Amino acid sequence: MKNGNGKYYYENGQLWYEGNFKNDKFHQNGVKTVHPTGKIKFEGNMCEGKKTGPGKFYYENGKLWYFGNFKDDKFDGTNISTYHSNGNKKFEGNMAVGIKYGLGKLYYETGSLWYEGDFKDDKFHGTDCKTYYMTGVKKYEGSMVAGKKTGVGKIFTEDGKLHKEGIFVNDKWERDM
Repeated sequence: MKNGNGKYYYENGQLWYEGNFKNDKFHQNGVKTVHPTGKIKFEGNMCEGKKTGPGKFYYENGKLWYFGNFKDDKFDGTNISTYHSNGNKKFEGNMAVGIKYGLGKLYYETGSLWYEGDFKDDKFHGTDCKTYYMTGVKKYEGSMVAGKKTGVGKIFTEDGKLHKEGIFVNDKWERDM
């Protein structure tokens, strides 16, 4: 069982972790782990092998993947940001133990806005949800429950013109208002 300072290596001999161990687990502030290629994978704090507090995750190409807080090895906190592998923002908002909640935004890989509104249990949920075409033009505006259009909503064409307005049930058009 490892306790105290030590090193951990990948099979290819590349250093994966150097720092303090407690009961055979990574344990210290300012931890850095690396991908097998040698690029940084994680920077932050670990307590008995679990990421905790502020930290960053990186893709193997070196681009930032996640910036925010951790709790028990999960994304957790307000003002969380995740990124696509090309460096463009993917999500900004709140998470509790890895699950999106409250106000947030999702982005296409191109960087344009895809969704803005509330989340509940990691799904679109609320009365003021908006989705967008990749061009940035609004696609849908209205209520959503558990990720599906439910209640009053509007659908727009790709050129921004109102196409339908009415009632949706379980993601399907029900009737005009």
